[in-house]
Amino acid sequence: MWYFYLLRPLVREFIRAYHRVRIVGRERFDPLGTYVVVGNHESALDPVYLDAFFPRPIYFMAKKELFASPVLGPLVRAFGAFPVNREAYDIGAVRRALRLLQEGKNVGIFPEGTRNPRLAEAALKHGAAFVSLKTGIPVLPVALVGTGRAFPKGARFIRPARVVLVYGRPLFPRSGEDAEGFAARIKEALTELYREGEGRTEAGEDEARPNHGGAKT
Repeated sequence: MWYFYLLRPLVREFIRAYHRVRIVGRERFDPLGTYVVVGNHESALDPVYLDAFFPRPIYFMAKKELFASPVLGPLVRAFGAFPVNREAYDIGAVRRALRLLQEGKNVGIFPEGTRNPRLAEAALKHGAAFVSLKTGIPVLPVALVGTGRAFPKGARFIRPARVVLVYGRPLFPRSGEDAEGFAARIKEALTELYREGEGRTEAGEDEARPNHGGAKT
């Protein structure tokens, strides 16, 4: 995954300078742990921003249409992404996610399924909850606040905007819980983190400095 080691530091510095990114909650999770990383999805920037400040690589589940593009296809592959058919239950993508998690790698999923500026109104798909239940690996919720203003759907250029990433505490599957119930808990956690991020959009100390997005220990 050469992107993570070669280009990621440059991407992170550009993001930090252009959008004055603030990272909140790094102390809430173990940076060396394995997670199903779940975020809200307002912008095409979201996977880039999540990956740029995360301590380990994230292998994102991405819509299959991206891989057919001669420009975006090679980029998303370099990013470590793998395709998913959003129109049907994609057993191949699920198996790939399960295999990566069992190998100790982080998998990134946007359970809204598509870009959506209104998380509170979204119906979350159950894929993230399902793979967590199958593996016992926790979900790590992360709210991205401001990416929708920086690069909304349909925009041609990235705009300057304050961006805040808020990490939550890992959510572990409960005994007897089904995917629908777990997905509801994930949405509740993301909604609370998003509210926290909205309250931190004022300029303040940028915590994304010394340890490349890892948790404070």
